[in-house]
Amino acid sequence: MEIKDYKLFGITKTQASIVNVMLRLLQNHSLQALPITTICMEADVGRATFYRHFESKEDIIKLYLRVVTDRYFSIVQDISNLTIEKLAGTYFEYWSTEKAFIDIVYKNNMSMLLLEENQYIEKHIQALNSNVFPQLSDEFTELENYYFHSFYFAGFWRLIFLWASRNYQETVDEMTAIFLKIHNSRGES
Repeated sequence: MEIKDYKLFGITKTQASIVNVMLRLLQNHSLQALPITTICMEADVGRATFYRHFESKEDIIKLYLRVVTDRYFSIVQDISNLTIEKLAGTYFEYWSTEKAFIDIVYKNNMSMLLLEENQYIEKHIQALNSNVFPQLSDEFTELENYYFHSFYFAGFWRLIFLWASRNYQETVDEMTAIFLKIHNSRGES
């Protein structure tokens, strides 16, 4: 859980250092109890430098979310013949490698922060429309597609946090099967 390849994501070495330090500190401290001064001391930067790059500690989480989301969608883009099954399996497999980050978000009650980043993630989700949900282009209006993607986005995140709340008892394959069962039963009464 760190940013090593910061140049790939258009962020500075200083930003990466601050993110990495804060994520490390959050493994033993709550976000609320972690002073910015401590982050600055550990990252060897001044407060002015911190505020040049971030407005708040939450902005650090948002930046890391952007990085890990870009990594995930980069993996998804490389999958040939993408299906909902492959998407779900890749999703749970990928986030299983980011359990430490998910735990930080979960323990600090920041799941809504991730949902607020929907506008950033939306561009990636729209790219999936033609591959995973091609039937929607004829069946749904543009507005309905927007709501559909938001619904799936929130549902996927909720499953991750429920998984975390259960200490990841289910395997990646079990989580994928659970999602697919839910997905395949939609619309049935």
